[in-house]
Amino acid sequence: MLNTVKVPQQFEPLFEKAQEYVARFFSERKEDPTQGTIEIFGERYILVRAASLSFEFFETIVGLYQKEGKEEGCNIARQLLFDIAHAIGKQDARNFHKKMHLHDPMEKLSAGPVHFAHAGWAFVDIFPESSPSPDENYYLIYDHPYSFESEAWLAAGKKSEFPVCIMNAGYSSGWCEESFGLELIATEIMCKTKGDPACRFIMSPPAHMEGHIAAYMKKEPELAKQMTKYEVPGFFKRKEAEEQIRKMNEELEAKVTERTQQLVAAQEELLRTEKLTLLGQVADTVGHELRNPLGVMNNAVYFLQTVLSDADDTTKEYLNIIKDEITDAERIVSDLLDAVRTKLPQPEAVEVAELMRQSLRKRNVPSTVTVKLDIPEDISPVRVDPLQMHQVLWNLITNGLEAMPDGGLLEISANEGASAQTVKVSVRDSGSGIAPEHQSKLFRPMFTTKARRVGLGLVVVKNLTEINGGSVEVESELGKGSVFTVT
Repeated sequence: MLNTVKVPQQFEPLFEKAQEYVARFFSERKEDPTQGTIEIFGERYILVRAASLSFEFFETIVGLYQKEGKEEGCNIARQLLFDIAHAIGKQDARNFHKKMHLHDPMEKLSAGPVHFAHAGWAFVDIFPESSPSPDENYYLIYDHPYSFESEAWLAAGKKSEFPVCIMNAGYSSGWCEESFGLELIATEIMCKTKGDPACRFIMSPPAHMEGHIAAYMKKEPELAKQMTKYEVPGFFKRKEAEEQIRKMNEELEAKVTERTQQLVAAQEELLRTEKLTLLGQVADTVGHELRNPLGVMNNAVYFLQTVLSDADDTTKEYLNIIKDEITDAERIVSDLLDAVRTKLPQPEAVEVAELMRQSLRKRNVPSTVTVKLDIPEDISPVRVDPLQMHQVLWNLITNGLEAMPDGGLLEISANEGASAQTVKVSVRDSGSGIAPEHQSKLFRPMFTTKARRVGLGLVVVKNLTEINGGSVEVESELGKGSVFTVT
């Protein structure tokens, strides 16, 4: 006869069998007060007062967290009690299954309620609509008519606004979870300490719990009025924790990305500085050693062109080639010296429009290039070194022209910046553009994509702009040209 648990009729044979071996398990009991031991089925047990594990323990936890407020203290206590009981239920089930050699999931589960009764937790009354399947459809609805928790609260004359049989829910769901290998939780939806007619529970996988509770409330509208302040243990806490962890991971990844970018930028700046330092060590010597013979060669070519004015075309062509080569070599030496011999600026109020026109006049513009100027006459003056900023603009204009060997459009514009006394100057070309992988390297010393260059022109632009308190940016698209903006 089944007397330690109440189950639907179709499950009675299974639970009668469980009742037999659970009774045998607890019948092997030895007590020895002289050694302070209680032994059941060859393993030590302890007896604990129901009150100390229910309202007394609960009130102690709430007291420990009183600074966080009563409601937060209650939430912490409920979660802690559930987690402790859930872990105990899992471990008790694992131990019992091993000792009794149980392997079938339903046999493992059926031992739980019977064990529950023998251990003094509660009597279990499982409802017929339950469906304890070993999958996501698992659903169990049941009462604990003699729950140790609700009886302890009531015996102490205490009432509660929320269900108190938290350890009953935790232990039973822990046992069933271990039996089926399926994540399960249990929620007490009604409780005698609230004045409800029963201590009623629903057990299911966490993701389906709210749906099962809502369905039951719809089915039992009168009882639904009493189903208040229940808590789905662990599920929303885990979701909240998962969300916090996700946000922390995103923040950490963002910080790592930011730090990595800063490190890369610092390494690039260090590399740039090291290159400039190395160039500086040789610049003076190389500059003098090269400029003197180049000057002599330039004078010699000028002399030859003068005295050989009637020479044949081939001779004149070769003399022009030599002159062009000398000019290229002199430009390289000038770029080298400008890059490493940056002088402190001598700032003065400069009219931007006039500065830009002067820079343009000093550069021969091919007839195949159209120049468009957009320079407001009333744009605010800026305090910069005029010679240094002229060199910046001259280099950018030269770059733009060289990007359009077959002609195109060169646009030079200026406008007020975002803050006072700030001006943005842009030089835009319609040339071939710059490959994305090259754009981050443009301001590095010795980097160039142009033949017959050493990659110092934009280094000069960057250095001179920065020592005048400004910055330079580039935007480019292959086939559509580039725009360099100096602020």
